[in-house]
Amino acid sequence: MPLGRRRLASKSPHKLEEEELPMDKSTDEMPSPKSNGSFPMFRLASDTKMKRMSVRPPETTSDSPRLWNHMTTPVKTGYLSKLSTGKWKRRHWHERWFVLTSNGALHYFKYEQRPDGHQTPQDSFMLHESGALLTIQVDLPRGTPTPFCFAITVLGETLLVCANTEKEFREWTNAISTAINPKKTESATTPPLEWKSGTSPESIGSHDLDGGWSDWLRWPRAMGLLVGVNTTVGLLRYGNWYFVVLTVISMNLVLLWLLTSRKQKKAVTTTTEDLTASPPPPSKAVAGTINGTRAVAGCSMKECKVEPYEAGCWTQLAATRFNVRKGPNYRRTKAKAPSENALLTLIATDAYRSDTKIDNIGKVVQLPDLPNERRDILIINCQVPCYTPSNPLWGEQKTDGDGFNFVTYFAIPPNVRDKMNETNPAEPAIKLFKAFLQDDSPIRDRLKAIGVVVNPTEQNLGRMEKHLLETYNGQPILTRPQHRFYRGDGYFEVDIDAHIFNFVARKGLCGVADHFGNMVVDFGFVLEGQEDDELPEQILGCVRLCKVDLKNAPRLA
Repeated sequence: MPLGRRRLASKSPHKLEEEELPMDKSTDEMPSPKSNGSFPMFRLASDTKMKRMSVRPPETTSDSPRLWNHMTTPVKTGYLSKLSTGKWKRRHWHERWFVLTSNGALHYFKYEQRPDGHQTPQDSFMLHESGALLTIQVDLPRGTPTPFCFAITVLGETLLVCANTEKEFREWTNAISTAINPKKTESATTPPLEWKSGTSPESIGSHDLDGGWSDWLRWPRAMGLLVGVNTTVGLLRYGNWYFVVLTVISMNLVLLWLLTSRKQKKAVTTTTEDLTASPPPPSKAVAGTINGTRAVAGCSMKECKVEPYEAGCWTQLAATRFNVRKGPNYRRTKAKAPSENALLTLIATDAYRSDTKIDNIGKVVQLPDLPNERRDILIINCQVPCYTPSNPLWGEQKTDGDGFNFVTYFAIPPNVRDKMNETNPAEPAIKLFKAFLQDDSPIRDRLKAIGVVVNPTEQNLGRMEKHLLETYNGQPILTRPQHRFYRGDGYFEVDIDAHIFNFVARKGLCGVADHFGNMVVDFGFVLEGQEDDELPEQILGCVRLCKVDLKNAPRLA
C-alpha cells in the first residue's frame, strides 16, 4: 500500500471519525460550492453590511467564559451533513450538530451539545441582518449524501449542508430565512420553501414571490386555458369537429396523468419525511420461531475454536486486535494503541434472515440464563438490507424489507457492574459505559462500530463494494443517528438500522450476502473518548465471523 495519506472522501456510508486513511488511490475532487459557478443562488437576504462571528473560537479554560454560556435560547437544533474542506482542498462530508439561536446566530459542534455546556462551537455565523445568503442547492456535487441540500454564505464564506429528510430541509430553511430577516419573513405571505427535484431556485422564486396575473394562471387554470385555446385554434384552422374531439380527449388524458403523478409524488414525500432512527412503525408480528421452533440466542450459529477456524461459525477475538484512541492530548497527537481486553464477555452470536427488520430482538428470541448470575446482557443488533435501494431523487423511498439481523450478545461481568454502581467510576471506559446505559445520555451518540475484513485479497468484488472495502476496512464508524435503544428484562439493546443509511452505503451493503460466505470478518464496538479523562478507549466487545454464508441463514418468522 502506498505511503501517501488522504482524508475521507465524500461518499461516506455513515459518520466516520475524523482520522486519516491510508491512500490506496487518488480520489476525485468534489467541486467547491464557493467556486463552482453552476450552483444557482436564491437570495433571501438584506443588503446591509455583512457581519460574521469569530471563526473557530479558541479552546476555553476554567477562567475564560465559554461562548455557549452566552448564547440565547436555541430555536432549532439537529444533525446536518456538512461539506468540509480538508488539506490540499479535498472535500469530505461530516455530520455535525447545528444550533440556531433566537438572536440569529448559527453554531455547529462536532457532537450534540451536552447539558453542562463544556463544548465550544467549531464555527459560528451571525445571520440576522448580516447580508447572509440562503442558497437552495439543485446542481449538487458528486457524493452528496442526500438531495436535501442548501448553502449559507456570510462574508464570502459558504457553508454547504444537507438535511436527512425533506421535512428537516423545510424546517431548517424556514428557520434560517426567518433568522436572516425576521421582519420581512413575518410580514410576507410567501409560503414555506420546499425542495423540488429538478427545479431551479430561480423558478422557485418566481413561483412563490410573484402575484397577480401569474397567481391566477397557476395550475390547473393554466391547463384549462390551454385546452380551450388549442381547441379554438384547431376549429378555426381545420373546421373539423373530429379534431376538436381528439384534442379534448388527448388533453384530458394528459391532465389525468399529471394528477396521478402529483398524487404519487405527494405519497413519496410522506414516506420520506421521517428517515431518522425513531422507532419504526409496527410491522407484522414476529413470533420468534425458526421452522416452528422458538429461537434461542445463539441457535443460528455455533462457536468454534480460534485456530484453526472452520467456515460457518464465530470465534472469540482478542480486543488487542483493534487500535483505539489513547491519551493524553489525543486531539493533538492522534495517537492510537491496541485496546486492553474487552470490557464485556461475548456469549453468543446470531445471523437471522427476516422479511422486515426486527427491533427489540431481545424480546423476540429466548435469552440465555447465565450460570450462578442474574441475566445482565448488552445486545447489539445490526439490521442490514438485502434489497436494492431506490434512487434518492425519485421513486418510492424504501426503508424496510428483506434483510439480515446480525446479533451479538455480551454479558456484563459482575466486577464491571460493581464498578458501574460506584458514584464516580475511576476507569474511563466504565465511566463512559455507565453513562451510555442511561436514558437520553449524549454518550449514546458516541457508539462506534469497527469492521475488519481479514482476507481482502481473496474477495472478488464489484466496483462499488471494492471501493467501500478499500475506504472503510478497519475504520471506526459512528452509528448515530441510525440507532435505537431498548431496555428489557435483564438486557439493554442497541439496534443499528442500516436500512436508513445513505444511498451509497445501502447500495454497497445490499450485495454483501453474495460475498460474506468468503470473508473472515472481525467486528468490534467501542465508545468514543474525547477528553483526557475519557481516554484511553477500550473495546466493549468483539467477535470474529468465519466465512458465514448469509444466504443460508435461518429465517426468523
